[in-house]
Amino acid sequence: QKLFSGPSPNVDAGVKRYLVHARALVKAPANELDEDNPDLKAVSEQATGALLVDLDEVVRQYQAESELAIANLERLIGILIVIILIVLLGEAQLIFRPMVSKIGQQTEELEGLYSQANKIATTLQKNLLPSRPPDIKGLAFAHIYESATRSASVGGDFYDYYKNDDGSWTIILADVSGHGIAAASEIARVKHLLRDRAVAGLKPTEILSSVNKSLAEQHAERFTALTYMNYNLSTGIISMIAAGNPYPYLLIEDRFIELSGVPLSIVEDEKYTAVDIELKHGETLILFTDGLTEARVGASLFGSERLRNSFRANASFPPEEMLRNVVDDAKTFARGHLSDDLLMISLTRR
Repeated sequence: QKLFSGPSPNVDAGVKRYLVHARALVKAPANELDEDNPDLKAVSEQATGALLVDLDEVVRQYQAESELAIANLERLIGILIVIILIVLLGEAQLIFRPMVSKIGQQTEELEGLYSQANKIATTLQKNLLPSRPPDIKGLAFAHIYESATRSASVGGDFYDYYKNDDGSWTIILADVSGHGIAAASEIARVKHLLRDRAVAGLKPTEILSSVNKSLAEQHAERFTALTYMNYNLSTGIISMIAAGNPYPYLLIEDRFIELSGVPLSIVEDEKYTAVDIELKHGETLILFTDGLTEARVGASLFGSERLRNSFRANASFPPEEMLRNVVDDAKTFARGHLSDDLLMISLTRR
């Protein structure tokens, strides 16, 4: 309560200010959408600064208070049971035996349901991620997935690949918002829609526009950040489309490829554009979800520059080892705790 509506930081007031600026920005004419727009400045500052930190702290505090309340309740229940057993003695056997039996039965049922949910989650994860990396002639592929979820290892990050009729390969890296079975279900839907549009013979930009429109029309509750690539084996040209994922990185050239786009299911009529890059022999392209750059300690993020330095420091290692080292650097920075799942893939032209 103190965090949310107290004099400092007063998260409630901060959220309301953010919404005021956001609504004003949505309604602003196109000719006012420049870097001097006060509402755009306010939204950018609040979305990446103190408001984000305050909201994160509220969630952490709520979780801590919830865990404390549960612990206190468990202690209270234990004390009450001991007192009742002492007072009632033999009568307790007659009075509470059916209740204890019922509680034991329900506990076993809950444990069974929990175990079943974990099995479902694990099965979903195994089936949503490819069972083996793609075998693409002249292209070395590596990937690493790191879950931030404690109870089940199913997050919203996934990748997919398939060969097209013209001999090119499609490779997709995506991040569905949320965790658990609900996020896994959305992954399945997005993967199905993407493959369905590809089989229909649509161009990559048309595929993303069509899938985005379908998700928006279905009122998808989760958005999907995605990078879509078509790789031409003979030319080494990668036609790349971005929809909200972080910028990809070229290892030898030591630069981020600045691609921007709106995640799927947010704007129904969004149009997507493709950018062509040539993956030269020996060059490595690295893609990753925002769980990597957003590894945090308090208000400090791992960020793009620390990530660039980690790539530089590990550039001489084989791809799999390089990715592992970079993830370890992010986890070390975040003191061993990731705030979101992360997925990285690397493509090296041989």
